Amino acid sequence: LSQEQVGELQKRAQQVRSKSKGALTEQEQNSLERYFISSAIYPESEGQAVITTEEVLWYNKSGKKTIGALRTLRLGHEAGLAKDKDIAQWLEVDGGYDAKYHARNNQYLVRLLQALSPVIASGSYRSADLAGFMAVVKDIGATEVRKLGVKVNLTSSAETANNLLSLMQWEVKGKEVRVSKFVSPSLNVSIEEAKDAKTKVETKAKERIYSISRTDWQTRLITNYATDETRALLGLPKDAETEPEDGEMVIEVPEADLEWCAIS
Repeated sequence: LSQEQVGELQKRAQQVRSKSKGALTEQEQNSLERYFISSAIYPESEGQAVITTEEVLWYNKSGKKTIGALRTLRLGHEAGLAKDKDIAQWLEVDGGYDAKYHARNNQYLVRLLQALSPVIASGSYRSADLAGFMAVVKDIGATEVRKLGVKVNLTSSAETANNLLSLMQWEVKGKEVRVSKFVSPSLNVSIEEAKDAKTKVETKAKERIYSISRTDWQTRLITNYATDETRALLGLPKDAETEPEDGEMVIEVPEADLEWCAIS
């Protein structure tokens, strides 16, 4: 569709809503939808890129929210403030309009991703690793975080983190593992002595560990949307193409994470 055709179809759609003209045909509706999806996935194409059925399904399922988040990051804080000011002037309002809407959302999303930077860097995490992230979620407020397209569960840090990572097109996999806990059998025996003498008592505790890997969708969208700042937030080098990681990461619990205590 050309820009003129899109404008005409939008005008007719508005007339339909005002009941001054007949509805668009199914073909016209599909063409208009594909134009906007094409513009969203391939912003440089101006709606002229040919899109596949897979892309339409992905966009309608989760892609629209992901692209919205990437646009928020690309806009930047200062550009967001400028846009908010322009909208406020256009609406001719001094109050009643949040003059920091775009800039605020940019700031919120940046803070959330920065709080997850250790997770993104390591490629794996446990619920215990998310205390700082959940503190940011609570500071921003669950309602505001949800407006960014992130489902929030204040009783589950892992679920909330998973939802943000999925929004940014990471694949998240959870695996329940057994973590060893060693208990010294006597207060008179040091932990190291008990460990060396193999006099320890070993117990097993179940724990869920999550691993993340970039999806092909993230790789494709980064090319079209990411600034250097966005690349840094997503754990990517500046001005470098990203490749999806192959296979599932192997998660090992280091010895330093094993819990020791003494009992009498």
